[in-house]
Amino acid sequence: MNTRIVRLCCLLLGCLLLADPTFFSNSAAAQEKTKQPTLAGSVAELTKAVSKLSEQMVTTDDLNNLVTKGELQSKVKALSAAIQDQSIQIQAMRTEFVELLAAVDAQVEEQGKILAAISRRDKDGNYTLPLESIMDNSPSFSKEMKDVVNKSIRTHGTLLIENKMNLAQSLRVNGQDYRIPAKSKLNVPVPVGTVTTELVGYEAPKHLTVSPPTYLQRVVISPGKRAQVYVSPPMIIDDPLFLVPPIGNGFSIYRY
Repeated sequence: MNTRIVRLCCLLLGCLLLADPTFFSNSAAAQEKTKQPTLAGSVAELTKAVSKLSEQMVTTDDLNNLVTKGELQSKVKALSAAIQDQSIQIQAMRTEFVELLAAVDAQVEEQGKILAAISRRDKDGNYTLPLESIMDNSPSFSKEMKDVVNKSIRTHGTLLIENKMNLAQSLRVNGQDYRIPAKSKLNVPVPVGTVTTELVGYEAPKHLTVSPPTYLQRVVISPGKRAQVYVSPPMIIDDPLFLVPPIGNGFSIYRY
Protein backbone atom coordinates (compact mmCIF):
# COMPACT_ATOMS: atom_id res chain seq x y z
CA MET A 1 0.00 0.00 0.00
CA ASN A 2 2.72 2.40 1.00
CA THR A 3 4.78 1.46 -1.98
CA ARG A 4 1.93 2.27 -4.29
CA ILE A 5 1.49 5.77 -2.59
CA VAL A 6 5.21 6.54 -2.98
CA ARG A 7 5.12 5.55 -6.59
CA LEU A 8 2.07 7.70 -7.15
CA CYS A 9 3.81 10.73 -5.53
CA CYS A 10 6.90 10.21 -7.63
CA LEU A 11 4.74 10.03 -10.73
CA LEU A 12 3.02 13.30 -9.83
CA LEU A 13 6.35 15.03 -9.16
CA GLY A 14 7.65 13.84 -12.49
CA CYS A 15 4.61 15.22 -14.24
CA LEU A 16 5.11 18.57 -12.54
CA LEU A 17 8.72 18.67 -13.57
CA LEU A 18 7.79 17.87 -17.18
CA ALA A 19 5.10 20.51 -17.15
CA ASP A 20 7.23 23.30 -15.36
CA PRO A 21 10.95 22.58 -14.83
CA THR A 22 11.30 25.81 -12.64
CA PHE A 23 8.58 24.82 -10.24
CA PHE A 24 10.89 23.86 -7.40
CA SER A 25 13.36 26.73 -7.98
CA ASN A 26 10.53 29.30 -7.97
CA SER A 27 9.11 27.83 -4.83
CA ALA A 28 12.50 27.93 -3.10
CA ALA A 29 13.03 31.53 -4.25
CA ALA A 30 9.60 32.49 -3.04
CA GLN A 31 10.23 30.88 0.31
CA GLU A 32 13.66 32.56 0.54
CA LYS A 33 12.09 35.89 -0.38
CA THR A 34 9.42 35.38 2.21
CA LYS A 35 11.94 34.47 4.96
CA GLN A 36 14.59 37.19 4.14
CA PRO A 37 12.92 40.14 5.90
CA THR A 38 12.53 38.15 9.07
CA LEU A 39 16.18 37.05 9.00
CA ALA A 40 17.49 40.58 8.36
CA GLY A 41 15.46 41.92 11.28
CA SER A 42 16.79 39.25 13.55
CA VAL A 43 20.38 40.03 12.56
CA ALA A 44 19.89 43.75 13.29
CA GLU A 45 18.35 43.06 16.67
CA LEU A 46 21.13 40.62 17.46
CA THR A 47 23.73 43.23 16.55
CA LYS A 48 22.12 45.76 18.84
CA ALA A 49 22.00 43.29 21.68
CA VAL A 50 25.66 42.39 21.23
CA SER A 51 26.65 46.08 21.25
CA LYS A 52 24.67 46.71 24.39
CA LEU A 53 26.24 43.74 26.10
CA SER A 54 29.71 44.94 24.99
CA GLU A 55 29.08 48.31 26.61
CA GLN A 56 27.99 46.66 29.82
CA MET A 57 30.92 44.28 29.93
CA VAL A 58 33.80 45.08 32.34
CA THR A 59 37.28 44.97 30.84
CA THR A 60 40.35 43.51 32.48
CA ASP A 61 41.78 47.01 33.07
CA ASP A 62 38.60 47.98 34.87
CA LEU A 63 38.89 44.93 37.03
CA ASN A 64 42.51 45.76 37.81
CA ASN A 65 41.56 49.33 38.77
CA LEU A 66 38.86 48.26 41.17
CA VAL A 67 39.63 49.04 44.81
CA THR A 68 38.17 47.60 47.91
CA LYS A 69 35.92 49.41 50.32
CA GLY A 70 38.71 49.50 52.90
CA GLU A 71 41.06 51.19 50.49
CA LEU A 72 38.42 53.80 49.66
CA GLN A 73 37.84 54.46 53.35
CA SER A 74 41.60 54.88 53.92
CA LYS A 75 41.84 57.38 51.09
CA VAL A 76 38.83 59.31 52.35
CA LYS A 77 40.29 59.39 55.86
CA ALA A 78 43.66 60.67 54.57
CA LEU A 79 41.93 63.33 52.49
CA SER A 80 39.87 64.43 55.49
CA ALA A 81 43.03 64.74 57.59
CA ALA A 82 44.67 66.86 54.88
CA ILE A 83 41.62 69.11 54.68
CA GLN A 84 41.59 69.50 58.46
CA ASP A 85 45.29 70.40 58.47
CA GLN A 86 44.76 72.98 55.75
CA SER A 87 41.84 74.43 57.70
CA ILE A 88 44.08 74.86 60.75
CA GLN A 89 46.74 76.56 58.65
CA ILE A 90 44.17 78.87 57.06
CA GLN A 91 42.84 79.80 60.48
CA ALA A 92 46.36 80.56 61.70
CA MET A 93 47.02 82.72 58.64
CA ARG A 94 43.73 84.55 59.20
CA THR A 95 44.68 85.26 62.81
CA GLU A 96 48.12 86.49 61.77
CA PHE A 97 46.56 88.71 59.11
CA VAL A 98 44.16 90.26 61.63
CA GLU A 99 47.05 90.96 64.02
CA LEU A 100 49.13 92.47 61.23
CA LEU A 101 46.21 94.64 60.12
CA ALA A 102 45.74 95.88 63.67
CA ALA A 103 49.45 96.72 63.91
CA VAL A 104 49.30 98.65 60.63
CA ASP A 105 46.24 100.58 61.82
CA ALA A 106 48.00 101.46 65.07
CA GLN A 107 51.09 102.59 63.18
CA VAL A 108 49.00 104.73 60.82
CA GLU A 109 47.30 106.35 63.79
CA GLU A 110 50.66 107.02 65.44
CA GLN A 111 52.06 108.52 62.25
CA GLY A 112 48.98 110.72 61.97
CA LYS A 113 49.57 112.06 65.47
CA ILE A 114 53.23 112.75 64.68
CA LEU A 115 52.38 114.55 61.45
CA ALA A 116 49.71 116.59 63.20
CA ALA A 117 52.24 117.60 65.85
CA ILE A 118 55.02 118.63 63.48
CA SER A 119 53.10 120.10 60.56
CA ARG A 120 50.62 122.81 59.84
CA ARG A 121 49.03 124.44 56.80
CA ASP A 122 50.19 127.82 55.62
CA LYS A 123 48.02 130.45 53.97
CA ASP A 124 48.51 128.73 50.60
CA GLY A 125 47.24 125.41 51.94
CA ASN A 126 50.66 123.73 51.93
CA TYR A 127 51.92 121.65 54.84
CA THR A 128 54.96 123.17 56.55
CA LEU A 129 56.94 122.54 59.71
CA PRO A 130 56.06 124.82 62.65
CA LEU A 131 59.72 125.18 63.59
CA GLU A 132 59.17 128.00 66.00
CA SER A 133 56.53 126.06 67.95
CA ILE A 134 58.64 122.91 67.94
CA MET A 135 61.70 124.81 69.17
CA ASP A 136 59.63 126.41 71.93
CA ASN A 137 58.31 123.03 73.08
CA SER A 138 61.58 121.15 72.74
CA PRO A 139 64.74 122.77 74.15
CA SER A 140 66.89 119.90 72.88
CA PHE A 141 65.53 120.32 69.35
CA SER A 142 66.08 124.06 69.59
CA LYS A 143 69.73 123.52 70.53
CA GLU A 144 70.21 121.03 67.71
CA MET A 145 68.71 123.46 65.21
CA LYS A 146 71.02 126.23 66.36
CA ASP A 147 74.03 123.96 66.09
CA VAL A 148 73.01 122.87 62.59
CA VAL A 149 72.40 126.45 61.49
CA ASN A 150 75.74 127.57 62.86
CA LYS A 151 77.48 124.74 61.05
CA SER A 152 75.66 125.24 57.75
CA ILE A 153 75.71 129.05 57.56
CA ARG A 154 79.04 130.78 57.10
CA THR A 155 79.90 133.68 59.35
CA HIS A 156 82.15 135.50 56.86
CA GLY A 157 82.01 136.37 53.19
CA THR A 158 84.13 138.26 50.68
CA LEU A 159 83.99 141.83 49.41
CA LEU A 160 85.63 142.01 45.98
CA ILE A 161 86.99 145.51 45.29
CA GLU A 162 88.00 146.26 41.71
CA ASN A 163 89.87 149.49 40.89
CA LYS A 164 89.56 150.49 37.24
CA MET A 165 91.22 153.84 37.82
CA ASN A 166 94.73 154.71 36.63
CA LEU A 167 95.68 155.68 40.18
CA ALA A 168 95.56 153.80 43.43
CA GLN A 169 92.40 154.32 45.45
CA SER A 170 91.46 153.97 49.11
CA LEU A 171 88.16 152.43 50.19
CA ARG A 172 86.91 152.37 53.74
CA VAL A 173 85.21 149.09 54.62
CA ASN A 174 83.43 148.88 57.98
CA GLY A 175 85.62 151.67 59.28
CA GLN A 176 88.91 150.20 58.03
CA ASP A 177 90.77 151.67 55.04
CA TYR A 178 92.09 149.48 52.23
CA ARG A 179 94.38 150.67 49.45
CA ILE A 180 93.74 149.19 46.02
CA PRO A 181 96.47 149.67 43.40
CA ALA A 182 95.55 150.98 39.96
CA LYS A 183 93.93 148.46 37.60
CA SER A 184 93.83 145.72 40.23
CA LYS A 185 91.47 143.79 42.48
CA LEU A 186 91.41 143.09 46.20
CA ASN A 187 89.44 140.53 48.19
CA VAL A 188 88.48 141.75 51.63
CA PRO A 189 87.00 139.28 54.17
CA VAL A 190 83.89 140.74 55.80
CA PRO A 191 81.29 139.44 58.27
CA VAL A 192 78.04 138.11 56.82
CA GLY A 193 75.36 140.77 56.89
CA THR A 194 75.51 144.49 56.26
CA VAL A 195 78.82 145.93 55.04
CA THR A 196 79.48 149.69 54.90
CA THR A 197 81.83 151.03 52.23
CA GLU A 198 82.98 154.58 51.69
CA LEU A 199 85.14 156.17 49.02
CA VAL A 200 86.42 158.90 51.28
CA GLY A 201 86.17 162.37 49.80
CA TYR A 202 84.30 161.25 46.73
CA GLU A 203 81.16 159.36 47.68
CA ALA A 204 78.92 159.05 50.68
CA PRO A 205 78.91 155.76 52.61
CA LYS A 206 77.03 152.86 51.02
CA HIS A 207 75.50 149.82 52.68
CA LEU A 208 75.88 146.43 51.02
CA THR A 209 74.69 142.98 52.07
CA VAL A 210 76.83 139.85 52.07
CA SER A 211 74.59 136.77 52.38
CA PRO A 212 74.04 133.21 51.15
CA PRO A 213 74.31 131.49 48.84
CA THR A 214 77.31 133.27 47.26
CA TYR A 215 78.57 135.12 50.36
CA LEU A 216 80.11 137.56 47.87
CA GLN A 217 79.63 141.25 47.15
CA ARG A 218 81.44 143.38 44.58
CA VAL A 219 82.51 147.03 44.50
CA VAL A 220 83.88 148.65 41.36
CA ILE A 221 85.79 151.95 41.41
CA SER A 222 85.63 153.36 37.88
CA PRO A 223 86.02 156.78 36.23
CA GLY A 224 82.89 158.88 36.07
CA LYS A 225 81.00 161.66 37.68
CA ARG A 226 81.06 161.24 41.38
CA ALA A 227 78.72 162.85 43.82
CA GLN A 228 80.46 165.53 45.87
CA VAL A 229 80.58 164.95 49.56
CA TYR A 230 80.31 168.15 51.55
CA VAL A 231 81.81 168.19 55.01
CA SER A 232 80.85 170.97 57.38
CA PRO A 233 83.86 172.86 58.78
CA PRO A 234 84.54 172.23 62.43
CA MET A 235 83.23 174.75 64.95
CA ILE A 236 86.07 176.84 66.38
CA ILE A 237 85.74 177.65 70.05
CA ASP A 238 88.07 180.17 71.66
CA ASP A 239 89.59 179.71 75.03
CA PRO A 240 86.91 179.57 77.75
CA LEU A 241 85.98 182.72 79.60
CA PHE A 242 85.47 182.68 83.31
CA LEU A 243 83.57 185.17 85.42
CA VAL A 244 85.41 186.37 88.53
CA PRO A 245 84.04 188.22 91.52
CA PRO A 246 83.67 191.94 90.91
CA ILE A 247 86.32 194.34 92.16
CA GLY A 248 84.89 197.71 92.63
CA ASN A 249 81.83 198.69 90.68
CA GLY A 250 80.42 196.38 87.96
CA PHE A 251 81.75 193.15 86.53
CA SER A 252 85.09 192.69 84.86
CA ILE A 253 85.82 189.80 82.45
CA TYR A 254 89.23 188.31 82.69
CA ARG A 255 90.73 185.53 80.57
CA TYR A 256 91.62 182.77 82.92
